Amino acid sequence: YDMLLETWAKLEAQDSGWSLEIVGDGPMREELLSLCNELRLERVEICNFTSRIEEKYKSASIFVLSSRDEGFGLVLVEAMAMSLPLVSFACEAGPKEIIKDGYNGLLIEPGNTEMLATGLLHLIKDPDLRERMSHNAFESSKLYGIKTFTDKWVCLLNSL
Repeated sequence: YDMLLETWAKLEAQDSGWSLEIVGDGPMREELLSLCNELRLERVEICNFTSRIEEKYKSASIFVLSSRDEGFGLVLVEAMAMSLPLVSFACEAGPKEIIKDGYNGLLIEPGNTEMLATGLLHLIKDPDLRERMSHNAFESSKLYGIKTFTDKWVCLLNSL
């Protein structure tokens, strides 16, 4: 999240008018709040964990994953199922397997906060692109539905 906050500082400087919401608790919470103060971020909210994450997805316009490393990005699939366009660093695994760059989201060179800011700003300023990626994200989420997985498991088990 430190790289996301550094990225957000660049966007706030451009006065996009948008706000950033980070959801969840963890051992880095105080450090992140301190970084927000250090970067003088005014439109960032770090929310507590919620069991009603669906409400957070519904109120969002874009989902950003700024992980340095990632396994399978279940949060990306969840966000796609809620019709959110995705922006993520192209980690060695995970996001590159889920995001089709330019179709349902944007893949950014790992660790490059300048490119992350540019990608986010592009989505912020282009509502038509956001809408297209939103639609494509929802369609892409269907690849991860229960029926798809059970069909694949049945096929695998039958082949043994």
